[in-house]
Amino acid sequence: KQWYQRRVAITAGELIRVELPRNSRTTMAILAVFLLAVISEAAAVTYTIQTRTASIDHSGTDNIDVSLTLTGTDGSVELGILDNSGRNDFQRTKTDTFTVESPVDIGEVECAQLNAADDDAWLVDWVSVAVGTAGARYMYNTETTWLSSDLSEGSQTDTLSLCAGGSETYYIVVKIKDQDHAGSDSIHLQAAIEGSQGTSKTGFLDNPNQNDFGKGEINQFIVPGLAQAGKVQCVTLTAQGEDAIILDWVVVFSLKSTKFPARVFWNSDATVMSSDTSEGVDELQLCYKPVLY
Repeated sequence: KQWYQRRVAITAGELIRVELPRNSRTTMAILAVFLLAVISEAAAVTYTIQTRTASIDHSGTDNIDVSLTLTGTDGSVELGILDNSGRNDFQRTKTDTFTVESPVDIGEVECAQLNAADDDAWLVDWVSVAVGTAGARYMYNTETTWLSSDLSEGSQTDTLSLCAGGSETYYIVVKIKDQDHAGSDSIHLQAAIEGSQGTSKTGFLDNPNQNDFGKGEINQFIVPGLAQAGKVQCVTLTAQGEDAIILDWVVVFSLKSTKFPARVFWNSDATVMSSDTSEGVDELQLCYKPVLY
């Protein structure tokens, strides 16, 4: 057969030199297959997924097959099992990153569905997903639901759907009473921010590699991807740990919404918090009280 070189334009500004036969039908067939492959590769969308495993005891496991389906403004996509080869994923308090390519672009991420195919249990705190170069969208496990294919234990499910709340980043600052037995890092707090425009729920208030809620300490937690609550009126804290703490005050604010100033919520009665109700309350609502002079 006789062959000759031909320069073929693939994308704007890109030229690739390929060998083509003189037969026109054969040439067109080769070009069609070649161009389809190039177009498919160029259209691949990169999904960057992060998962944060909760801090509660026994939250982590690497003996679970978790597959992910995403839903967005332009459709849905199944991304398969989340697994980093040669690494123990889903360990307690750890954040894992997974990168998956797909020809399907779902637009802005709205919800993530996790499916378990193994009977070990996993407690995810949050999932974030970035599509291409777009910013990550956060989805929180606000109901503290465990994921497992074994449904015989507790509040477990083999399918967990988490949806994005919004694009607001809230700062929650917590001060612990400066007295004996007031602090603990085993309290596992979650917060619900209640405002004039609705309620936004967080995952666990936990700073990685840090002992939070120590006696007399002030801890700051940055929580991205929440819905705008408006002017904050109350904050409700829920304890998942059996240890006890005594809050002094809590401050909640958002840098984006400067028209809604930071507010201080005082634990005026020095109420003790614990999931062990013989020690304290497992839920504490603090509401704003204006200072009168």
